[in-house]
Amino acid sequence: MSQGLVNLIFSFTLLAIIFGFAFQLIFSKKRNIRDLLRRGQGYRSRQTYDMAIGCYQRVIELDAQNKTAMENIAILQARCGRYEEAIEAYETLTEFEPSDLRFFNELAQLYERIGNEEKAIEKFEASLDVDAHSVATYIHLGQLHQRAGRRDQANDSYLQAIELDPIRTDVRSYLATSYLSQGEGEKAIEQYKIVVNTLPEDPQGYLQLATAYNQLGRYEQAVETYDKVLNLTPNVPDIHVELGKTYYLLRDYDQASNSFQIALDLNPDCASAQYNFSVLLADQNDLERSVQYLELAFYNDSSFYSLAEVEPVFESIRNHSEFAHFLVSNKS
Repeated sequence: MSQGLVNLIFSFTLLAIIFGFAFQLIFSKKRNIRDLLRRGQGYRSRQTYDMAIGCYQRVIELDAQNKTAMENIAILQARCGRYEEAIEAYETLTEFEPSDLRFFNELAQLYERIGNEEKAIEKFEASLDVDAHSVATYIHLGQLHQRAGRRDQANDSYLQAIELDPIRTDVRSYLATSYLSQGEGEKAIEQYKIVVNTLPEDPQGYLQLATAYNQLGRYEQAVETYDKVLNLTPNVPDIHVELGKTYYLLRDYDQASNSFQIALDLNPDCASAQYNFSVLLADQNDLERSVQYLELAFYNDSSFYSLAEVEPVFESIRNHSEFAHFLVSNKS
């Protein structure tokens, strides 16, 4: 065998060994990444978040472009309240996937959480640059403006979302709430009516509509709407309480009393029913029973004490020995 052939065979053998070693390293690296991701998921499912983050960080050491690991790091750092670390991870993800608006939206919400509103708006706008038809982004942006008291901008964002998806009832509810806060009750009612017409079997829409009617002083319409809520969910004590409070505002004491009693039949420890029944009884000068129901309300929920202190109707029982005793007991 010639020396040249021997050298060629040796070269091919050496090359095969090198490629084999390289492939082994690659497959070993991939196997390690899979194992670490699996272990990280196990720690995450057991809510051992720091251990999970450690696994995902080791994945990043092996593969700096691993989106799955980086996304898990971002999510878990945010869940642990380490917002700066979460922001750093999400910023990296926007570099990995500049077309994924989810990461921009998450970043915006985190920036808002740490008080950097300017960056939050910047990230929401970046999200809209990616997808100008993102209903979710307009909703997030509207909520940011609403929390900051920029009601006009909030309304504009919600209206943009509605234009893109007219059947999104949650957006209409947000918009109605914003209108109510601006004193634009009729516009709020209009949105709530669309909600209940779209989802006639959903009691939440009727409940929001009834609350809006009450805020506008349209108590008769509030009563009609609470009745619709109760047709859908007849066994919720708090709704009977709200109906009773509305009857009380109408000075229909018999119906108010009946509503509070139904609430107490459903839940004998319903503190809101006991408290409002006490108010009703005090207003009717039934002082002994008023004090009895007030005592029960305090026993079941001490937060009603602060309301009782400033309730004008209770002026008639403030000198009652038992009422005075409640005051002393709660102050101590």
